[in-house]
Amino acid sequence: MAWYAFDKYYSLTDQVPAYAAALLLHPSRRKRYIDANWKKSCVRAVLPKLQSLWGKKYSAIEEATAPTLSQPTNEPDEYDRLERDLNVVQSFADDWESFIEADPTEISTKTALEWWCQEQQRIRYPCLSRMAIDIISVPAMSAEAERVFSGARRQIPWSRASLGAKMIEQMECLKNWLRK
Repeated sequence: MAWYAFDKYYSLTDQVPAYAAALLLHPSRRKRYIDANWKKSCVRAVLPKLQSLWGKKYSAIEEATAPTLSQPTNEPDEYDRLERDLNVVQSFADDWESFIEADPTEISTKTALEWWCQEQQRIRYPCLSRMAIDIISVPAMSAEAERVFSGARRQIPWSRASLGAKMIEQMECLKNWLRK
């Protein structure tokens, strides 16, 4: 029975690729971990979804935030074309592939989220760091948030039902913070 439940929930990771994204964006795991521990069919199913997510939501961010060089007013000559062809600076579009294919980095003193929040990583991978922070900062389960807000009905009797959602949220957060 336990294996049935495990397989049921494990198969759901293909539908919502956030779990795979968190593993791929974890500096100590990356693609090497997934290749070693996942079935090939699962890897083939999830990688295109993540590549699509990267392409649609995050790689395009760079165009708006990347510094642009002023365009030369003259036509490029032979020297300019040669310089452009020899330029080996990595483009931002390669961030996803280069990061997940790179060797894992040991970060034993930090969490993956702390690693991505470092200025060094945010400069090196401007778009990828946004994606990583968005994905890795999602709580694994919503039980804590649900527990905090489940007391709202006890806090707000029917006579105080005219309170707005923002005020109720503020009161519940303050109550939770004071308990800690």
